[in-house]
Amino acid sequence: MKPATLALIEEGLTSIGARDFLEIFRIFLAVMASPEIARATMATGGFGRTPDEIRRLDERFFVLNGTDHLIEQNARWVRALPILAPMKLERLNQEWATSFHETSYMRPAAKKSTPSGRLPWQLPARNLRPNAQRVKPDV
Repeated sequence: MKPATLALIEEGLTSIGARDFLEIFRIFLAVMASPEIARATMATGGFGRTPDEIRRLDERFFVLNGTDHLIEQNARWVRALPILAPMKLERLNQEWATSFHETSYMRPAAKKSTPSGRLPWQLPARNLRPNAQRVKPDV
């Protein structure tokens, strides 16, 4: 993985307060700095016989109920972001149309309905406007 990606993972774990997982991640990075362990781990694709160091980290992750716990921590963090506000679907669609339709880099996909009848919006996170206005919640 690229160093920038690893830095974003570390920043994300720090932001959501996942200290136990951050510790596991940092140990993983240190372990994978060994060319022998990195080669052995990559050769198995994470399945089969993995180096003992990696297996122990996996065990720590699963003891923490890793996936479910990280989802919960991430959800709490997202809900606490001051730029986000709850709103009804109709209002969300209106806000998207107003905010993104007029920009040159954000256009709705071709006017084909999805099975749900909605237009498929393509909103890559890197294109969200940093100066977006806070919207008053519906709740």
